[in-house]
Amino acid sequence: MLFFVLLSPAIAADTTQLHVISARVLVDGEEVMAPNIRLAAGHPAYISISDENKEPLYSLEVEVFPGFQIQTIEGTALQAVIWKGPFQHGVQLTEATLIVSPASAGSGPMSSKQMGPDGKSVELQVISYATEDVATSSLNLDRKSCVDQQGRIEAAPQTAQNGGCCGGLCAPPSTNWYQCCNVTGCCVCGRCCIVP
Repeated sequence: MLFFVLLSPAIAADTTQLHVISARVLVDGEEVMAPNIRLAAGHPAYISISDENKEPLYSLEVEVFPGFQIQTIEGTALQAVIWKGPFQHGVQLTEATLIVSPASAGSGPMSSKQMGPDGKSVELQVISYATEDVATSSLNLDRKSCVDQQGRIEAAPQTAQNGGCCGGLCAPPSTNWYQCCNVTGCCVCGRCCIVP
């Protein structure tokens, strides 16, 4: 019994906080993606929607920074970059930072709306935000970048060597594809995947 009591604090300390985010990306008022993701701080998530030829239409990069404070506002800073086309090689539509917290859940979506370089409005909405603690040993957090030199998510999803990516074909009637990287789980365009 004494042995178990000594191990309990070590087990509890070996957890990682995951950030669970439900978001929408709108361009000129039209939804182009609505990802639901689970990610850890310090590991930027990459989500893309591609056409039937797997050419990226829109790409979203999300990173979270817990313990953020501006004057009296405390929470998690959610930084996002939205691209038309592939990451870094497409047209950057906007870069936004929102401060979110589980306490703000239920108060309606938080959003950042800006004009893109083509004059169209680009909006990032955070519909919901929560955190959950999971055993660190169950996560694959030792990942390298999963975006190739052309700004595309590595081609072979669901392999740890490619940065822990997953994805597939969007739900019918869409012929688009989705890919997610550096997340533990991801739902986009009516389909979901879990990174092993």
